[in-house]
Amino acid sequence: MNENQGQFPAKIYLGNLQEKSRATGDKFLTGSVCLNEIENVPDEHIQHGKNGKRYLKIIISPYKNGANEYGNTHSVAVDTYKHPARDSGGEINGNIDQEFFK
Repeated sequence: MNENQGQFPAKIYLGNLQEKSRATGDKFLTGSVCLNEIENVPDEHIQHGKNGKRYLKIIISPYKNGANEYGNTHSVAVDTYKHPARDSGGEINGNIDQEFFK
């Protein structure tokens, strides 16, 4: 890995989701996350907003082979990616800001 690339530490899984459909055909995800796992997330992954709230960036990923044995179609994990130039421990504004994630 060259010095300009970010790093991908071990994943911290939080839960699972299932893709469902409404009668109208609209799709959505439903599921749960484990609060015990969230409480154990290292502080380095918690970001502090200007509004005083704490935020946890997550990744929702579809399972490569479709639904698992429990019908779950997606996993929820902490976004542990560390971008070398942007992750300086600063504050975020509490909104999903496309500039923040570029």
